[in-house]
Amino acid sequence: MKSTYLFIVLLMLVFNYSNAQNGSGSNTQVTLKKGEKKVINDFLANLRATNINKMQSMVVYPLKRQYPLPSVKNVKDFQREFNNLFDKNFKRALISSSSNLDQDWKSVGYKGLMFKNGELWLDSNGKITSISYQSSAEKSKRLRIIALDKKTIHPTLRNFDEPILVMKTAQQQIRIDQLADGKYRYAAWPITAKFTGKPTLVINGGTYHPEGSGGNHKYKFEDKGSQHECFINVIGTSQTPEAELVISKNGTVQSTFPAQLVKP
Repeated sequence: MKSTYLFIVLLMLVFNYSNAQNGSGSNTQVTLKKGEKKVINDFLANLRATNINKMQSMVVYPLKRQYPLPSVKNVKDFQREFNNLFDKNFKRALISSSSNLDQDWKSVGYKGLMFKNGELWLDSNGKITSISYQSSAEKSKRLRIIALDKKTIHPTLRNFDEPILVMKTAQQQIRIDQLADGKYRYAAWPITAKFTGKPTLVINGGTYHPEGSGGNHKYKFEDKGSQHECFINVIGTSQTPEAELVISKNGTVQSTFPAQLVKP
């Protein structure tokens, strides 16, 4: 009886400690540090003043856009695309956040400072590392690019919803698209072939798999006992290829091919 009582007390202590660590049952908002607030306010001050000359040096290039939009590769691109990146609505939302930084911004460790749900990220030095927000102009541009893209591939492959990526190994080129059912399609051609030609291999029903918290991920495709996995390496060492194709048979790796992503 005594041992049972001690076990219950211990369990309650562990539960309370866990809640204290995780913030369960509390509405307390994590407050940004003074230095983090300064970084954000400096960025917002330049945005408020539309100081493009200053802001163009506050970007980690290339600044990726949603595929197949081209990345903002340099200062010249940033100057040209500024009003598309920061349209009236996005600019207003960012500037208004200065009155309540702790509500609209979060510090996410090594990833940096996040605006709302990730619409924009700053690193610890105040440089823009990512913008996921998409203006109406960018959305329209992206739809036009996709419409043109559908005309450049084999007619049997034009029924996709979202283009995901194109990658090239030394011997073949691979295209991954997302279909209406949410699954992914793998299509491969010889390295010298055109996408308007019939692909040598098509696999439907592919799935997406995140790999850790750094952004690495893979697309997995199953076909008659063989598996084709396309790994996308967002982070890694200097020796890590930006993409890899791994072909397995019944769970045993047969071949691994380093690959490059084709930039739009």
